[in-house]
Amino acid sequence: MKTIDDRRPGAAPSALPLTGALTYVCARTDGAWTIVLAQTTPIAS
Repeated sequence: MKTIDDRRPGAAPSALPLTGALTYVCARTDGAWTIVLAQTTPIAS
């Protein structure tokens, strides 16, 4: 589960997207996979 939180002063919570596309970049080192980057792209509804 991913939570989006905007703590800027005056930010409207309802302005944040409720859905997003999650992307992982993985690397294989010595036969083991690790996540080296995780990024969420907001999807406007």
